[in-house]
Amino acid sequence: MKISSILQAYSNHIPTTFPIILTHIFSLLKMFAALRDRALPLLEVKEAMTRLSGRLSSDLQRGINKELLIYQQRMRSMLARFPYQKIQRLLDVSAATMTASEREMFFLNTAGLHELCKKYSEDIRGLLKSTIRSILVKFITVEKYFQSKTFEKNVKDIMLKGDIKGDLNKTLDMIISHRNLENKTKLITQVLTLISKKDAEMIAELEEELQTIASMRFSSAALIARQVLITAHQPSYERRHNQIESIFLSAIDSYSNQLVFPEKLHQLVVSETAIFDVLPEFFFHQNDIVRYSALEVYLQRAYTAYMIESIGSLEGIGGLAAKAAIEFEFSLPCNHQSRNNSSTLLAGIEENRDSFPDLGAIAGYESEKNISELVRFDRTGLMVVYDTLNDFKENLSEVLTCFGYNLDANDNEYDRNGEYIL
Repeated sequence: MKISSILQAYSNHIPTTFPIILTHIFSLLKMFAALRDRALPLLEVKEAMTRLSGRLSSDLQRGINKELLIYQQRMRSMLARFPYQKIQRLLDVSAATMTASEREMFFLNTAGLHELCKKYSEDIRGLLKSTIRSILVKFITVEKYFQSKTFEKNVKDIMLKGDIKGDLNKTLDMIISHRNLENKTKLITQVLTLISKKDAEMIAELEEELQTIASMRFSSAALIARQVLITAHQPSYERRHNQIESIFLSAIDSYSNQLVFPEKLHQLVVSETAIFDVLPEFFFHQNDIVRYSALEVYLQRAYTAYMIESIGSLEGIGGLAAKAAIEFEFSLPCNHQSRNNSSTLLAGIEENRDSFPDLGAIAGYESEKNISELVRFDRTGLMVVYDTLNDFKENLSEVLTCFGYNLDANDNEYDRNGEYIL
């Protein structure tokens, strides 16, 4: 009811002191939980049977109750499905034994049962899909008429070209609903986010509605719809995780535990499949070769716009808490803005060279080499993996030694929160 009110712009009852976005989320989570309850079809059919008490034959009533009892006993099974076909068959068999006049009255009385059988023909997942589709269709039905830049042109299109042309009441309802576009967009965004997380396969079944929303020009929900569609056409997270893990393990010799097929890692570097969301999982893999390989693959893909000159594994850096560490050197590309301004920067460094006594230590080179190295714009980077942020804080001084810093524990200064002040 609350979701329908938001789509129709009758959502003023929502407390203004409570964040509207949280109200959307709570309402949707309740709806998802209710529609995923396997007892829902059982309760609805039992309610319909109670209303039909005394108007069905004893054999038909006994047969339907038997099927409901079997479903109730097996309801907790993952393979359990609502027996709509068996109930439909019992209704058809019972109708076949009646005369024409009795059959007409029978169909009139059992219309509710037929509707429930059709409603749950795809089990509870089908009901969830139809409910979500109805929400998306209600949003599309209104907002498809408001894609022009001027409000007057939109109203004119509704009055002259729309399906409700000439109906002032429905036109007014559309205009009022469109005025609540901000809240409706938040609702649709949360719906798309929830189905992408909880049932990604449903996205393919709702592709037509999602493409319509993605093509809308003046709705922020269009961006979310495009992202959901792109995600739906990619393999699932679990499948990509297993594929990447198999590539890592196949590149390692099982006997010597050494990397013997580096060309297989190159496949991950040049792969067009999105792997940035999966790779960090392998930073904590039980195999240390996989951890270092994952770091290097991540680095090669992330720094594809730079010229990486060297990459090396660092063992024993970052303390015992560090899972893995690599050091790399790279230089900026030739068209980088800093390279274009290198002559100006070099002149400024030569004039103020005495003002930077620690420049050599920070860069990791002697002061005499700083000028030539800065012209080339070389950089040094380090990637260290820790389980927790506290582990990183405790070993920060050892990590900074790779960049030329030597922090003495006795000389460290801390702020009020216990953080290092460098």
